[in-house]
Amino acid sequence: MPPALLKLIFLQSRGLVRRTASGAKSPRRAVFLVIGFGVLALWLAPALVTRVAIHHDMRRGAESVHHFREIAPLALLGVCLLTIISSAGDKAIAFTPGEVDILFPGPFTRRQLLTYKILKSALTALITALIVSIGLMAYAEFWLACYAGAYLTLLFIQLISTAGVLLGQTIGQRVYTLTRVAVVVGAIIAALLLARHWVSGVNGLESIESFRDTPVGSIILRPFESFGNAMTARSLDDFLKNVVEAVAITIGLGFLLGKLLGRD
Repeated sequence: MPPALLKLIFLQSRGLVRRTASGAKSPRRAVFLVIGFGVLALWLAPALVTRVAIHHDMRRGAESVHHFREIAPLALLGVCLLTIISSAGDKAIAFTPGEVDILFPGPFTRRQLLTYKILKSALTALITALIVSIGLMAYAEFWLACYAGAYLTLLFIQLISTAGVLLGQTIGQRVYTLTRVAVVVGAIIAALLLARHWVSGVNGLESIESFRDTPVGSIILRPFESFGNAMTARSLDDFLKNVVEAVAITIGLGFLLGKLLGRD
């Protein structure tokens, strides 16, 4: 990536820190800043309290981890599908008006601009993953493992959203619309299958387990398992195994984006 784009990211980060610090100088803004941190602390405090309680109850902790690992792949799949089929996916590579004025007339290729946006999102995810990892500490044994898993999950969602938008541009709007409809229909069918198990007296977790046990369910959810497993790793070997899989999947998405932009 050109050094000019790296410098732009640095200047934007410094400007954000400067605006936040200067905004706190005003009494009114300082009060809102304190309230914001207070709300964030109140949101994260129950997770930390639950983490301490579970830490002293090994059986409860094992059950919580099991439940999280069962639900996480389906939840991640749902987030990815909603991002792709909704307008949120179109915002994955959206540029601000200032970036349009500065970057589009510049000597930058489409691939370089996409790399710029992905790098910005990756840096933003470093902070977002910090908050998410603290909120998920009730299910994690090690905070660093939870942070790494949360960061890779956020990066995965960003990359798959970008890949969905670029794929839609490549195959054409009409085909992309049909693909979206097919995805929606598939999601509805999966939801109906889960609902049928629930109505028949099977609880939600057992419905998910039943779906995972089917050939189709095991194939669909397999790529999403590594991310939740990395967050809830119980040992170093468990963490390394799952984080390597998650990194490999993320890198694979990066190569897919490169192929979609091969015309540059």
